[in-house]
Amino acid sequence: MFHAVRAGLLTAQFRPGQWMKVSDLQRRFGVSISVVREALNRLTAEGLLQSSAQRGFRVADLSLADLQDLTDARIKIEPLVLRESLESGSAEWEAEVVAAHHMLTRTPVQSPDGTLNPEWMRVHASFHEVLLAGCPNAHLRSVATSLRDKAEMYRMGAPLPDGSGKVAAEHRPLMDLALARRKDEAAALLVRHIDHARQAVAGRLATPGAH
Repeated sequence: MFHAVRAGLLTAQFRPGQWMKVSDLQRRFGVSISVVREALNRLTAEGLLQSSAQRGFRVADLSLADLQDLTDARIKIEPLVLRESLESGSAEWEAEVVAAHHMLTRTPVQSPDGTLNPEWMRVHASFHEVLLAGCPNAHLRSVATSLRDKAEMYRMGAPLPDGSGKVAAEHRPLMDLALARRKDEAAALLVRHIDHARQAVAGRLATPGAH
């Protein structure tokens, strides 16, 4: 149940601010109330939900201020993890990076209705996760993944943003620099990539009715 609800949050099946009714989730997944609450508490710890002692759990709100804080945190953490990944990644890791990038290029960014394709979101997240997978520190990888997942909610919570093509085009150079173990250049490009994604979403997020 945890993984199903988490996937739903990352693909905008639940909207920002929506209350998560424990009884509805219990019936939907056929589990006990304690299982539902445990899953919702875990999702709250990851920053995907917010909790209220009086009213329960709701999907995290999206805001420009939070997006900026989130971007600042990612810019501090992800380049560090990427550097360690490039230092320690094996030949098998290199093959996984190439395979993940291939899947990313083969998956359309847009759905037929013009919104972000949820399948592209999945393979996009996989590509970035694989890039960092060579880092031997599981705690650092976990923090980086959690921050990036929260950022994915911003992508799905707004219409397809202007600048998405520019952001998508940066994946190939990221792969090339990673495989060449050019740590400084790869880390610098990742910082730009993260901030370009923020810029692409921020304009739409600031527009009334855009999310």
